[in-house]
Amino acid sequence: MPDTGKVLGIDYGDANIGIAVSDINQDIAFPKITIKNISLYDLIAQIKNLCDDLGVVEIVVGMPVSMSGLKSPQTIKTEKFISELKKMLQIPVYSHDERLTTKEVHVIFASLDVTGTKEKRIKDEIAASLILKNYLDLKRNKGKKGEARGAIK
Repeated sequence: MPDTGKVLGIDYGDANIGIAVSDINQDIAFPKITIKNISLYDLIAQIKNLCDDLGVVEIVVGMPVSMSGLKSPQTIKTEKFISELKKMLQIPVYSHDERLTTKEVHVIFASLDVTGTKEKRIKDEIAASLILKNYLDLKRNKGKKGEARGAIK
């Protein structure tokens, strides 16, 4: 895992894929774009182009796990997506527990009074930025606190 260079964060969904990107020092996560999930290979091609354009050195994908830790149908789909990303890209790809991310997005939107069309348009990339920020914080603190919470092996 490189300590510098941009990291891409992905919130994978059936209809939309939220994308976020870090700064080169891996301190800040910026919402970037929402991509329509038309087909797996079209999606991976778009992600590859983004990675090439932005100079991405690492990818983190939010892993939907139930509060009890059990796999859901969406977990299986996300695992397949990650597997294909790893096959198609020459960039390290990791997963990160995304539990409560959606709830956090709703709290942020409520506090900012963001509703309706604007909420629908940006919620996936905001979720991706939260996943990415949590991952970056975890990565930075891993050496300080031993095994970090949230990382999925």
